[in-house]
Amino acid sequence: MKDKFFIYIVLALFIALASCGKYEKILKSTDYRLKYEKAIEYLEDEDYVRSATLLDQVSNVYKGTTKADTVLYYKAKAYFGQRDYIMSGYYYDELAKTFPNSPFAEESAFMKAFCFYKQSPRPSLDQEYTYKAIDAFTLFLINHPRSEKREDCLKYIDELREKLVEKSYNVAKLYFDLEQYKAAQIALRNSLSEFPDTKYR
Repeated sequence: MKDKFFIYIVLALFIALASCGKYEKILKSTDYRLKYEKAIEYLEDEDYVRSATLLDQVSNVYKGTTKADTVLYYKAKAYFGQRDYIMSGYYYDELAKTFPNSPFAEESAFMKAFCFYKQSPRPSLDQEYTYKAIDAFTLFLINHPRSEKREDCLKYIDELREKLVEKSYNVAKLYFDLEQYKAAQIALRNSLSEFPDTKYR
């Protein structure tokens, strides 16, 4: 039993080392078509780090070609897969702005907003990304009113607004709990003015 287990470990290590060796060769290669193809393979296998690294290497080579938007799209997907929402959002935004007629443009505009959504923190923290996400989803709806993503956008906007409502109420309540009643009164008035339909009304 122990011998079989040992053999499995040795085989696993051998396969891992062999695949690392292949990847290192591809990294050092000057065959950019191979790098691109392997990057897509890695992306499909959810090996996002290797995919992004190879796409970073080929992106300048494909700039100005008919494949430029495709490379940028896959690059954004690879960073999204790594949960690097800042870089992913940046590349989705670049694609949507640089290639407005690309078949990936609409999805990229949505994904840019979704990257902001993913960075939106819990209500007790700064809500800069919450506002950015709401603005980006709203802009998407204006530019793509018939999109299949319309219902998703409206759902995310509602969710993000609820976060802002809670943040606004909690700030006012904190003043009240600290017995700073004048500040609490102003904060509550502002909260009601900004969110008249608040569940805390």
